Amino acid sequence: MTLEMLDLARHNATEAGAVNVEFLEGTIENIPLPDRTIDVIISNCVINLSTDKAAVFAEMRRVLRPGGRIGVSDIVADDHLTVGDRIERGSAVGSIVGPLSIGEYQTELLDAGFETVDVTTTHRLGDGVHAAIIRACSNSAGDSPGIRTRRMIASDWPQVRAIYETGIATGNATFETSAPSWQEWDKSHLPDHRLVAEDPHGTIVGWASLTAVSDRCAYAGVAENSVYVHPDHGGRGVGRLLMEALIDGSEAAGYWTIQTGIFPESAASLALHDRCGLPHRWATRARRQTARNLAGHADARATQRNRRLGRCPDIDVSPRRQPTSRCRGRSGHERLRIECNDMYLGHRYISTWLTGRKRRAV
Repeated sequence: MTLEMLDLARHNATEAGAVNVEFLEGTIENIPLPDRTIDVIISNCVINLSTDKAAVFAEMRRVLRPGGRIGVSDIVADDHLTVGDRIERGSAVGSIVGPLSIGEYQTELLDAGFETVDVTTTHRLGDGVHAAIIRACSNSAGDSPGIRTRRMIASDWPQVRAIYETGIATGNATFETSAPSWQEWDKSHLPDHRLVAEDPHGTIVGWASLTAVSDRCAYAGVAENSVYVHPDHGGRGVGRLLMEALIDGSEAAGYWTIQTGIFPESAASLALHDRCGLPHRWATRARRQTARNLAGHADARATQRNRRLGRCPDIDVSPRRQPTSRCRGRSGHERLRIECNDMYLGHRYISTWLTGRKRRAV
């Protein structure tokens, strides 16, 4: 991209009133962005022009967050073509240095740390040369590929407690001021929904759990989650592994809603819950006041993940609690926006619920 093209792009953005757009000058072999800051990369048929495609894939992997995705269009060649054939036939369609073969594309993305690589040809450009859509996902374990999750046992508590205490010390993770004993913690957390993340040496680097929110039968399928990661392993996909395993286990057990409270200062936790399908809503006025009274925090943000809103027994879709709108959420989720009365706090609030990982009727 030339300086003139950059100026034109910025002019067009201004004309369109787009304020959430940034244009940077750089090369695809040296992307001017920090590590693990990007969720999605798209590219329109330019990777084939690079003379160092391995560097391009390494840079894409570097700037993507764990679990981030790429979706690019490019030119690919059949695997049986020689390098000379690819350069000759590729130059006829604008790929002056020659495209990668389909097999090479897949192998180089896997070598760079991507997974679930898919190369789909869309149409023929020449003899053995095709246009293609390439999709891949950054390894969800980030820089910790040896991490595994398992069920928490009592002997894990010293390491779990130490991680919990590091979260308490930040002042942005919980209202608690000290970690409880194992006996106290064990009584308050659901026995079948407590996990640890463990490295290849057996060291626990994170944990997650569910607690029941009420003993009323209407809330039998509603739980509150906690997730904590050792600070030395932050940003490496440990939290994502724990959350996905926790969600899978809760759905298998019949839970329809997971909720939690997150301080707005905890940007990493907010981003983690958003990527795992728990949309945000502001806590109600009375709850925010309680937060201020308890810990001096201005606000706490609530997140909820609802799997089966239409069959959730504590939601009464009536004139008093009537759905107001439906909208499509990220990654094909369908969200139902409900306006209702808070029977405990005596005032109204708006809450956004997420109904499952796939689009489904409510």
